[in-house]
Amino acid sequence: MAMEQIKEFVLPGGTLAQADCLDWIPGLTKETIQLIAIDPPFFTGRVQTGSGPNGPKYRDNWAGGKGAYVSWLMERIERMWELLGPTGSLVVHLDWHEVHAV
Repeated sequence: MAMEQIKEFVLPGGTLAQADCLDWIPGLTKETIQLIAIDPPFFTGRVQTGSGPNGPKYRDNWAGGKGAYVSWLMERIERMWELLGPTGSLVVHLDWHEVHAV
């Protein structure tokens, strides 16, 4: 479920990126980031079509079921965790479908 490209926005207080983190993380320094906030797919079992011409369009169903989804997400969370500084925080936005599994 990789994104086609990395969209990066440099702001006065940091950088905002829209990407599959596995594509973006290799260019970052470990233990330096203070906040990572992610909004991954929710494992709804549906195709997300969005609202408007640029809305999100992706499949939110997983051939391997819940196990494949949790494995996919945990791989990314573990990689992001390595980037956090000593006082850094990781915020994961999920809904009721699988929040309890993460």
